[in-house]
Order: sequence, then structure tokens, then C-alpha cells
Amino acid sequence: MRNYKRTSQRAATPPHIMLRAAREVKLNQKSIRGTAKDFDIPEASLRRFCRNVTDEEIQGQAENLKTEIGYKSPSNEQEKLLEEYILQAADIYNGLSPREIRAFEYCLES
Repeated sequence: MRNYKRTSQRAATPPHIMLRAAREVKLNQKSIRGTAKDFDIPEASLRRFCRNVTDEEIQGQAENLKTEIGYKSPSNEQEKLLEEYILQAADIYNGLSPREIRAFEYCLES
């Protein structure tokens, strides 16, 4: 892949706009589809955000937005633990396939 071109607009919307749109949906009982069109947000992204946002964030009582937007990546500490585990498992089982390594990473993220 020589020149990467992003194909989706997922996680491109700022968190404060997502929160405003979620408040419209939750507090004012507006439809997700109409609100997404009004705020120019992908409908699936708004639906996912509304499902994961907490009531404290909607009411404005939370100081920081804890709901993540977009893809979740493991922290440096989690990556280090995964690396150590994979190396240890590779020594025990005479190597691991790339598919098994992806499965380990998926289990770590969820």
C-alpha cells in the first residue's frame, strides 16, 4: 500500500458534536436518522455512540467524555503484555499462525 487513502469517515466527527447529537436524540426524542442528517454525521456512528454513551454524559454531569469514538487500540501496557504472551506461547507451541495472533489480539481488545 503505497499511498493510503481513507475510505470511511468513521471517527472523523469531533466528540462534542457527537455528544450534542446524542443529547438531541436522548433528551428531545428526535430520530437518530434525522439527527444524523442534521449534524452531517454517519447514521451508524451516531447509533453506536448513542448506544454507548452514559446518562451522566447526556445530562452534562460528567467532567470528561469517557465514551470512545472510533476504533479502539490497545494501550502500550496491553501491547507489551500481548507481546510477552505471544512469545511465550510461540515457544510452547512451536510458533503461532498469524490468524491465532489476531485472535489473541481480538480477545485482548474485547
